[in-house]
Amino acid sequence: MNRQTTSIGHLAEFSDWNRFPLPASFRGCVDHSAGLLATARTGKGWPGYIEQLAQSPFGDIALGRLALAEPASDAALTQLRQRAPGLTPWLDAPAPAELDSLTRLVARHPQCGIQLRVQLGGRSCEQIGQQLEALVEIVQQLHSRHAALCLVLQDAPGASPQQLQLCVEFAQHFAIDRVTLCDQQARLTPLGVRNLLSHLSTQFPELQRNGPALAFKANDRHGLALANSMAAIANGIHFVHGAILTHAEQDSPLALNQLLGHYALPQVQQAQHYAQLIGQLTGLPSANATAPRSYPLEAEPLAPLERLPAPSAQGSAAHNGTPRFIFKVSADDWHVQLLIQWGAQQLDLGERVHHYVLLLLAREYCQQQQQACQRLNGSAAPDPMSLGWVEREHLHKMIGDSQAQLNVKLFRAIKQVNCVLGSAGLRHYKPVLTRVGSLRFACPDFCILKDSTLEHDVRAWMPVSPANTRAYPPAWAPAPQVPQP
Repeated sequence: MNRQTTSIGHLAEFSDWNRFPLPASFRGCVDHSAGLLATARTGKGWPGYIEQLAQSPFGDIALGRLALAEPASDAALTQLRQRAPGLTPWLDAPAPAELDSLTRLVARHPQCGIQLRVQLGGRSCEQIGQQLEALVEIVQQLHSRHAALCLVLQDAPGASPQQLQLCVEFAQHFAIDRVTLCDQQARLTPLGVRNLLSHLSTQFPELQRNGPALAFKANDRHGLALANSMAAIANGIHFVHGAILTHAEQDSPLALNQLLGHYALPQVQQAQHYAQLIGQLTGLPSANATAPRSYPLEAEPLAPLERLPAPSAQGSAAHNGTPRFIFKVSADDWHVQLLIQWGAQQLDLGERVHHYVLLLLAREYCQQQQQACQRLNGSAAPDPMSLGWVEREHLHKMIGDSQAQLNVKLFRAIKQVNCVLGSAGLRHYKPVLTRVGSLRFACPDFCILKDSTLEHDVRAWMPVSPANTRAYPPAWAPAPQVPQP
């Protein structure tokens, strides 16, 4: 994928954490805009479209079946290679009678990749096995020409685990470069995408290390292509299929420009930009936000709460003038009290049912942060910008509410926090950030006290000591409180 640079001024356009860094596992997009070879036949629009692709962040283009005669196809691919040398065109494998023509074409254009299609939905394992056997000769002949190969699994969500296993093992055995999971029937939700990819990573733990790479192609029939593709990227997919042009093919693919509009380029992860970005996205003063710091999982022991520094007029008791959320939770999780330290004030929001939603989001951030530290194994600090996101569908099931009940609790929680902090002098603060289908807790400083035990203590987005808990006296002498409006 050709990633373009961005300027610091571009960060000012961020209004929410709808944009976040592309994970290292993501390699690029595959364009499926229709009619490209038809324009190549007449020459109208083809050179201009190639130049547009060459300047875009898309590294692959799916051309489908070659409907042109061999000389015309050869000329079109030659022009494509000259004008956009970094672009990989993907052609569909033809009928066996046309294989010799395709092989000659690949010999002259080694940058081309070949897509091999297998229909899974409504097929038995025996029928799928027959389709794979029919591909063996094509795979061997194209391998002799060193062509990149992709196994396209049509209607992958309609397949059983055994059928998926059969296809992935075939791809591994014949060293196929990619496996594309197609949802052309629009069966999946974001939760379904996550479950599908989680199953593959569990069943084939060597995929990330040895391949083949995984690609995802969504259908936008029910308006879920964007959310599904974002869920696929978040769960380790390597390539996403879609279309750049609006007059795309008729199976309602994802709009790729819309997808990448939700992601920030790698430059925003740099420490010198991080403080400015945090301030813009959370509503906190950017001078108070800091770049992510590296803390070991086993940090210094935490002091009891009565020994923590007292609140000062310059900032909160926790860190650099940011509000500090303190959750006091009963042993059975049935009662949740929320206090916020802000400057010299301690704001008591009381015990409310909707505080439990914020508590779950805070715990989810801690869990994802600890998992990220374990994966990185001290080699780098995890980026807080990418952590803590929870799908709405998953969150309301965790709580046991319907979507409507969850939305009511979220509204009440956000309104109460905004009202209390607004009266204390911190306006425009966003306690919960959203993106398509997901949300997360937005306070960089918080702690969770369960009964008399410190469950989590997070400061500047990093846990001070997630594994080291100690008992605290339940009777904590509170600071002077400001009544809740």
